[in-house]
Amino acid sequence: MVVEPRASQRKTKAVNREPQDGCGVKSSMDLRVEFLGVDRASRAETAFIARAIERLGEAVADPRFLDAVASADYVETRWTPLHGRWRALTGAEIAERIAGGVERGSEADRVLELRFELADLPGPESGKIVLGSTALGCQPIHPARWFLERCRAAGDAVNLASHFMHEWMHVSGFYHWPDNTARGDASYVVGRIVRDTLEPRYAAEIDPQITALMHDVETDCGCRGNPPGGIKVGQP
Repeated sequence: MVVEPRASQRKTKAVNREPQDGCGVKSSMDLRVEFLGVDRASRAETAFIARAIERLGEAVADPRFLDAVASADYVETRWTPLHGRWRALTGAEIAERIAGGVERGSEADRVLELRFELADLPGPESGKIVLGSTALGCQPIHPARWFLERCRAAGDAVNLASHFMHEWMHVSGFYHWPDNTARGDASYVVGRIVRDTLEPRYAAEIDPQITALMHDVETDCGCRGNPPGGIKVGQP
């Protein structure tokens, strides 16, 4: 069954001082994904996005998901709060932010909120591939229309769900440093964990060429850089 997007505007969460040590939610049992709508999309594109959202909801509710996030190996885990200095989070802290559904500057509500606006971004023929774009800590997420259409043509909602998780990590405050060639950073690793979690149920749906495009081919992403200041794990 296709989940229809909500027509209402994105709900406003109460803003607090950004959690520095995770959100304290350790179970995925109540964690869910909410599709807040998409702009500049056809009915068919909207329906396929909703299908990928269903897949993502299955992944994050899987009892193994948060444990996999907490125990994964990361090359970079830089995250920046709404105010203050960036810091590198531990795997457990990453899992706690996801478990709380904590977008940057908001309180834990156990809901991953996703709003989209499709964008006509450069594809493989351009020599500068862009799968999507998200401003740090901001909605909407801008999936590349060409990438969505490639996933839709292949029937691969799993890799699209993986991509949506990657972009939500930017909404939560994680960014690529110094650029997105470090494929072991938090956004890439957690996105892969979504795909790995879904693979036992949906292996036939996963297109290996799309998987390779997402993880083996150099692509561009605007959510990168080095915010001022910084503190690493273990420093005061």
